[in-house]
Amino acid sequence: MLFPIIPILGPEQLQYLLNGPAWTPPPGVLPNFDDPPNLTAFVILTLTLCMTFATLAIFMRLYTKLLLIRTMAYEDCECPCVIYLV
Repeated sequence: MLFPIIPILGPEQLQYLLNGPAWTPPPGVLPNFDDPPNLTAFVILTLTLCMTFATLAIFMRLYTKLLLIRTMAYEDCECPCVIYLV
């Protein structure tokens, strides 16, 4: 049994322990649980750039196949669908 003290505690004591902090922060560190720092802006920027370049690559391939080479194959029609489904 990993935590032998848990069955000994009453429900009020257990709830008090579960609602409290897990550990005190190190000296000089201020905990920020309301608005913690994250990388959301970088993730959105990265996904936007990747989707933009993928869309441009598909349009360049379709332009080349339709207007320059003037032949289409099965994989040319499948390519745009597969990229956005994955």
